Amino acid sequence: MKHESDENDWFALKILLSGMLGMVVAMGIGRFAFTPILPLMQRDLGMTNSVAGWLAGLNYLGYLAGAVAVHLHRDYCAGRRLWAAPGR
Repeated sequence: MKHESDENDWFALKILLSGMLGMVVAMGIGRFAFTPILPLMQRDLGMTNSVAGWLAGLNYLGYLAGAVAVHLHRDYCAGRRLWAAPGR
């Protein structure tokens, strides 16, 4: 019985790690692809420089909001376990 539980835990862990790796790759590509792809978006979609500027500004505002949120919540997370093993 214990052996079956261990196999299920290992299977769930493989699925979790696969999903996490997929998100890391997708977010990494998305994060760094915006700047070089913006001129192509302007050309293909007919965006003016003003629209592209607003789009870039909102993108950077999102990064700023994330940094501020992490800064404000650092005391909340201090001393807490952020990673937990399943079944413990």
